[in-house]
Order: sequence, then structure tokens, then C-alpha cells
Amino acid sequence: MIAIDPRFGFRLEGDLAAAWRRLQAEATWPTFQHDPEHVAAWLRHLGCGFTPLLLVAREGADVAGIVPLMYVDGRRRSLLPYRSVRFLADLHADYAAVLAPPERAGDVLSAALTWLFEDGWRWEALVLDNLAGGEPAGALRAWLDGRGVDYARAEGRYYHVDLARPWDQVMADTSRRFVRKNINLARNRLARAGGYEVEASTSWDPRRVLAEAAPIHAARQLEMGRASLLADPRGRAFLDEVIRHHTPRGRFRAYWLRHRGRAIAYMLGFEDRGTYHAWNMAFDPEAAHFYPSRLLIHEILRDCHARGVKEFDFMRGEADYKSKWTTRVRSRTKLVVKNRVTTYGRAVHFLESVFAKTREAAAR
Repeated sequence: MIAIDPRFGFRLEGDLAAAWRRLQAEATWPTFQHDPEHVAAWLRHLGCGFTPLLLVAREGADVAGIVPLMYVDGRRRSLLPYRSVRFLADLHADYAAVLAPPERAGDVLSAALTWLFEDGWRWEALVLDNLAGGEPAGALRAWLDGRGVDYARAEGRYYHVDLARPWDQVMADTSRRFVRKNINLARNRLARAGGYEVEASTSWDPRRVLAEAAPIHAARQLEMGRASLLADPRGRAFLDEVIRHHTPRGRFRAYWLRHRGRAIAYMLGFEDRGTYHAWNMAFDPEAAHFYPSRLLIHEILRDCHARGVKEFDFMRGEADYKSKWTTRVRSRTKLVVKNRVTTYGRAVHFLESVFAKTREAAAR
């Protein structure tokens, strides 16, 4: 029988450190963003206000799984205490942090949910995002449905390119107009303007990587009316640590598209278990007429295919351009649960519904 051992804070002590590494290796979904060093860097620089909560699932003396969560305490309407719980570091991670062998994930998650609903620890909202494929989302939904717990569900997609096949089949999945036509156009325009080159970097100092990428990312985000993580000192400090951690492990791999020696597009990614995970990409808006992102993605796919990489993962986010490169998707599920089991939880959510109805009436 599985029992939950709750651990507040992010201290992997005793048998927990070895169990964490073992469970990472046994999980079938990507877990490189859940390396303890990666998570610790996020908590130091971007996780301000969140408290980690590790639900350690034990069978006797053995660790069967770990559900890493975090929570933040706030106030609803500046008055009512309100605690939100979500997967650890999921604001800047692409896959849910459920550390368990696939055949035990359902049991581990069921035990974790039982603890959350029955142990008496107060919480008002549970946000379980970035659940890839059928599991663990199916196990979570089965537990909630079986107990009549209401929840909101949103479905999305992870786009990925299957590279374990001949190159002509890879290209056949791409959009003829958006991809193939514009790649040729990009090459011709760049050739007439002085040429281009693609560079891969796997061992640069993080300061050099960020110095090259940050201005491009900031310019592109400004064009879209968004803030740039790479322009934020906290974001840069986080990325510096992450790159330093993954580089000696052979995971970090960046690509640069250069025109006359100047980078006009880049991609920062991580290569793990035969998959290249495309984590961050941007292009210089002033070079948009060269279609730099399309050309760079094509060159990256070609390089990965030549090196024997089995898959290119666009990671989370459903920007329309991703569907132009592949017809292959995996499901991405988000579940939002409001705690109406406790008296306080029912009261808070009842008042929330009253406030919402009042706003609607006032807006008419």
C-alpha cells in the first residue's frame, strides 16, 4: 500500500536524492527540466513566493514515486486567504513533473490526490498543467471522476517531428507553401544579400550565449508587446545556471543563423534521450523579409536528422507555425480543481461566484 510522506521545501535528503534520479530515468516523458539543479535554479531566481511541496509516495521503505508540487499563499479580493497549488516549477517547464515509472504513475497520483483531499492540509485551487499523452492525465481524471470532484479541463497539443525515417518523408509532412516555398525564397534572398551560415554551439560560456540571444529576443518580444525573459536579470541568472548545468552533460545545443557575420535568428534547445527539445527561439524583426526562423528550423531539422536524432520536439505552446512543420501531435492536458470539500473552500468559491455574478450584472 502506498503512503504519502509530505516534504515541505526542496531538500533532497537521505534516500530521496537517489530516488529522484532513479525515477527521472524510469519516466517515459521528458524529465531533464526536473533535474534537481535545474529546479533549484528556478526556485532561486524565478520562484519567488512559491513553497515547494514534495509528495513522496512510499511502499514500505521504498520510494515508489514523487509528485513535486509548489504552492503560493495569496488573498482573494484582498481579503480571503487563498492557496493555489501546481506542479513544481511548471511556469517555465514544458512537461508535468510526475516522477514515477509509467506502470505506477496512476497509483502514485491517486495516493497524492487522496492526501490532498483527505489529510486536512488547506488549499483552495489545484492547477495541474502540461500533462502529456494519456498518462498521467488519465489517472488524475479517473480519480476525480470516481469521487465526483468537479474540475475544468483544457486540451492542447505538443507538436513534434518524427526524424526516425527518410528525409523526404520528413519534408513531405511540412506545408508546401509556408515551409518549402519560403525556405527556397529565404535562401535566394540571403544569397543575393551576401549569404548566410548556420552555426551550432554546444560548449559556449552561458554569458556569450545570452549576450547574442538577448537582444534578438528582446526586439522580437517588443514587437509582439511582451516582456523578454532574457532581458530580465532574474531570467538571465536562471538561464546562466541552467546552461552551465546541462552543457557538460551534453544536452544544451544552440543554433544561430548568421547573415554577414551577425546573428539574425537563434534557437536554444536541449538534446536528451534522442530528442531535440526546442526551448527558446527568436529572430531579428529587421530581418523578417529573409524568413529567418523558417530557414533556421529547416537547417536544425536537417542537422538533427543527419546526426541520428529521432525526434524534434516543439515543446509547449500552440503557435500556428508549428502545425506547418508536422502533422504529429501529442495531447497536452490542463486540469483546474477547486477545493469544495472543506467548509472554508466551499465558502470561498461560493463568494467567488457571487462576485462574478455581481460583475456581470454591473456590466450589462
